[in-house]
Amino acid sequence: MTNAIASDTRLQGRALTAARVMWAAVFVFSVAVFLAALPARYAQLRSPEDEIKDGMTRLGFLPEIVEQYGSEAAMRAVLSQLGLPETGYAAFLLTLEGVVALVYMVVALMIYWRKSDSLMGLFTSLFLTTFGIAGSSYLLIPFEVQHPAGFYLVAVVAMLAYSMLPPFFYLFPDGRLVPHWAWIPAGFWAVTTFFWNFLPRSPLNPTSWPLGLFLLYLLLLWGSTVVAQIYRYRRVSSMAQRQQTKWVVFGFGLMVFLILPPYMILPGLLPNVAPETVYSLLSPVQTLAMSVIPIALAISILRYRLWDIDLLIRKTLVYSVLTGELALTYFGSVVVLQSLFTAVTGQQSPVVVVLSTLAIAALFFPLRNRVQDFIDRRFYRKKYDAAKVIAEFAGACRDETDLDKLTARLVEV
Repeated sequence: MTNAIASDTRLQGRALTAARVMWAAVFVFSVAVFLAALPARYAQLRSPEDEIKDGMTRLGFLPEIVEQYGSEAAMRAVLSQLGLPETGYAAFLLTLEGVVALVYMVVALMIYWRKSDSLMGLFTSLFLTTFGIAGSSYLLIPFEVQHPAGFYLVAVVAMLAYSMLPPFFYLFPDGRLVPHWAWIPAGFWAVTTFFWNFLPRSPLNPTSWPLGLFLLYLLLLWGSTVVAQIYRYRRVSSMAQRQQTKWVVFGFGLMVFLILPPYMILPGLLPNVAPETVYSLLSPVQTLAMSVIPIALAISILRYRLWDIDLLIRKTLVYSVLTGELALTYFGSVVVLQSLFTAVTGQQSPVVVVLSTLAIAALFFPLRNRVQDFIDRRFYRKKYDAAKVIAEFAGACRDETDLDKLTARLVEV
């Protein structure tokens, strides 16, 4: 299999030199903004964030983002109750955000090193650099709010990051614009991104629109990227490019799965815990989940011979479903058994937890085999049928003694 970027536009001569100089300027500028933002973020993590939230409100951030940002205050209260130093959490979260951004930058440099003579390679490298710095965490917000020049510096990086996001889906994996009309939503998104970052109080900023119009705007834009990738996969892509598309879709899907369900489900499962505390506990998970994107892209773009992603997807499906079933079984058994113990003895018993744990251990392998068998029959029918035929032939080899019959059976298999 050949690399997807092998077929896109190659640069030579002055055009290649100019493109590389432009890449270097954007890369150095983005990294400089990232380094300048680190001290402000660390100071914010160690102190109350009311001033940060007030500044975010003045700059036109969505109320939901303002409310969720700075939930570290709840986490600091928890640490204080446990007798743990608050500085430890600040250093941990800042290190985690920095490492994730570094993963983006390292992958971007790898792509540049291998594909710096390719338009798609340069575009993808810059997209990863800017998005890893501006789009993957709240790291830049204190610098943006507290420093006069920080607002404009961060706005440049953020605009570059988000304006390149839809075009990436229109261009990936071979650098050709598919479908041909994709430049229309891409251009519209770039214009609105400018107002979003530089003129947040402008009526042309989508976040100032009525909620229904804003949601329709997002639906049409991101719906067009989904349509573009489906159309490319079915009508345009080669077999190698389809494998690369699977990697990217898998990476973005896994990231969304790791971020959205916990934020939507856990506050309801923990009614006695303040939502701010739940969000603060999930913040490291959200930050770490963002690193899935550059890793998936690195595998997709840089491998000459792609790995068998179908196997990875199969295992992910099996263990995701298995984990959900075991979790439901565990919590269900705890609730039912605890109710029975309470009805009989009038008090709760820790034996229930032990019995439920033993039941989960006993059910693990039978449930895994059942789930794997179902997924193989539903999504991997050819492989399932082939494995079934081979297993039947292996059984026939043990019982059959007639060489002619065994040879005929082998021909059938």
